[in-house]
Amino acid sequence: MTPRLLKRAALFSGLAATLPILALSVWLTRLDAQIAERFAGKRFAPPVEFFSAPEVIRAGSLPPMGYFESVLNRTRFRSRQFGQGLQPGDVSAWSAVDCRTVISLAPDLDARLAKCLAYKNSARPATEPTQIIAFDADGRVLATFSGTPTAPSPGARLEPEL
Repeated sequence: MTPRLLKRAALFSGLAATLPILALSVWLTRLDAQIAERFAGKRFAPPVEFFSAPEVIRAGSLPPMGYFESVLNRTRFRSRQFGQGLQPGDVSAWSAVDCRTVISLAPDLDARLAKCLAYKNSARPATEPTQIIAFDADGRVLATFSGTPTAPSPGARLEPEL
């Protein structure tokens, strides 16, 4: 091979190697700019609905003492007295005597009834019924009720904390 031909071959192979490297660097620069823009616009934020499913309280569960009071306080529920109508975002703690005037329990559960907690979630006020949770003296959930008139329910729904 002649030196002139070697120069051309070297130039051609240099260009052939440089063009893909240049194209790759341009693509990486654009990708970096897109990612920075998406993070700034929070387009990578996780979907809120996935992480905010309502909590379902079922009969037989034993939540920690003061659990419902602290959750309802953190989510800014308003406290109401027995007999006051519950609006979305209201909560009312009832004695066993007051509770018996609203719900009916089986005789074995009725004997253990200590208090009730009634609340109305504020997430979907148009469709959300009043939820009532009956507790024994140990804080164990005896039964759950919902609706007007009250009827036993498989679980009381507590709106998620966001």
